[in-house]
Amino acid sequence: IVLFSMPAMKFANIRLYVLITESEPDKIYHLTEQCALGGADCIQLRCKNLIQTDLALLNIATKFVKICTDNGVISIINDRPDIAILTNADGLHLGQNDIPINLARKLLLSPKIIGKSTHNINQLKDATAESPTYVGLGPTFSTQTKPHEKTAGPEYLQSAMEILPNTG
Repeated sequence: IVLFSMPAMKFANIRLYVLITESEPDKIYHLTEQCALGGADCIQLRCKNLIQTDLALLNIATKFVKICTDNGVISIINDRPDIAILTNADGLHLGQNDIPINLARKLLLSPKIIGKSTHNINQLKDATAESPTYVGLGPTFSTQTKPHEKTAGPEYLQSAMEILPNTG
């Protein structure tokens, strides 16, 4: 979904969106820099309970955002509006069990890119009603990053593509 706000216009040109799921700070920084140098337009820090403390996550995210900024890459923080705000990340990605987009927007000091994960058509319809900048579709295939989530399969992607052109 692409809305007509400045963050959405910035997001509209994304060709390669990478998720960093590492837990070791040095690996996160190295991967972020290599992805930025390799052509990624947008990188999401998705540590999902791998970092033990909020302060450690804040420190890692601060350096992650700086690497992205220094390389002209959009930075997205997963699940944590507070960390996105404190690091001045470009955006935030929310999952199905995170706070609703409208409440996240109330926390953000300036307009940010906000994405939402979806795993089926009902979640997609609910997410589009929240007016995110973009929606994530999947997982299409089995993945270690979402072992608890049933794979959506290519059929979901096809159905979603039929719905998305009629939104936003």
